[in-house]
Amino acid sequence: MPMVDTQLDELLHRLARVQPPPAPVISLYLNTQADERGRDRFFRFVQDELKDRVRGFRGHSGIKPSLERDVARIEEYLRKELRRETNGVAIFACSACGLFEALQLEAPFPRHQLYVTDTPFLYPLALVSNQFPRFAALVADTNTARILVFALNTRVDGAVIENEKTSRTSGSGWEQARFQRHIDQHRLQHAKEVVTRLEEIVRTDDIRRVVVCGDEVIVPMLRSHFTSHLAGLVVETLPIDMNTSDQVVLQRTLEAIRQNDAKSDQAVVEQAYDGHRAGGLGVVGVDATRAALNLGQVHVLLLTAAARPDGFTEEPAAPKRQQSIAPTLGAYGETEYNELLAVARQTDAVVRFIEDPDLLKHAGGVAALLRFRLASPPETTAATGARL
Repeated sequence: MPMVDTQLDELLHRLARVQPPPAPVISLYLNTQADERGRDRFFRFVQDELKDRVRGFRGHSGIKPSLERDVARIEEYLRKELRRETNGVAIFACSACGLFEALQLEAPFPRHQLYVTDTPFLYPLALVSNQFPRFAALVADTNTARILVFALNTRVDGAVIENEKTSRTSGSGWEQARFQRHIDQHRLQHAKEVVTRLEEIVRTDDIRRVVVCGDEVIVPMLRSHFTSHLAGLVVETLPIDMNTSDQVVLQRTLEAIRQNDAKSDQAVVEQAYDGHRAGGLGVVGVDATRAALNLGQVHVLLLTAAARPDGFTEEPAAPKRQQSIAPTLGAYGETEYNELLAVARQTDAVVRFIEDPDLLKHAGGVAALLRFRLASPPETTAATGARL
């Protein structure tokens, strides 16, 4: 059973604690989906970008050999260990300190990205975790149900519940009424069994969002058995047929999850602004958030998902090398956000990405909810770009 989101979280935890080694760390993100002609284009990026960066590297005499060893190991890994179903791969390498970590995902990275920096570059990895979260989809009718647990664009757990198929019959009199009561009771029992199994999966798989899929007959029956806790996890109800494929269920329910997140994003950003204005449990702007992180105050770090790429990037289908520049938030880009992200992981703060760039555009793309306040909370300066 794949537990890819757990592996990703553990990897982020380890990499955020890597101290600057004697040579740079290569952080490589590849979109390994085939192009419209069925061809892999990521090897071209590895050849053109990665080797060019190492070839032209100037610095301490021992650094370039370390980078060359890293390139050789990365190429060997991609040739021998890349799985067919992989859509995105993240690799972190520094032979000078014995670092080599690789993670293959069915969730794609939007583009190829390369960073050669003092420590692992984590922003794209944390972002994909946020954009493909863990959740459960319940697809049911009056005699069958599928519980599907998705994470990082793939199914990671689930269950099937099947009961005797029932149907209403024509007729008249007390026999028909008795038979219909039997059918109704049978369906209610089926709904109860499904909800019991769903509750077990929610508990064991740490599910925090649920999408219910079914028709106007089964959905009310299911809801009649929901506990208040389970009802609070349901973000949407969709009319999806029992015979719908897992992949289509994933696509439609993930879109519902993202729409729900977009609504709650606005509320949580407003909470941070309100806390900042009151001098309480919120800060906005890069400088104020950095100060709060360094003091261990931050409970939830809010970062824009629309950062300006700072590394070498290339769209998967692009034939030529390009340095992507897409400024959306003034002077701030992935480098600043990556630094804040690393400190957040080190201090066990929750990291939440805000998809709508307009929500944080006047705060430099950064805000935070705090665990506690200080007697004199950090003030936002003009350098943060915050406009209150």
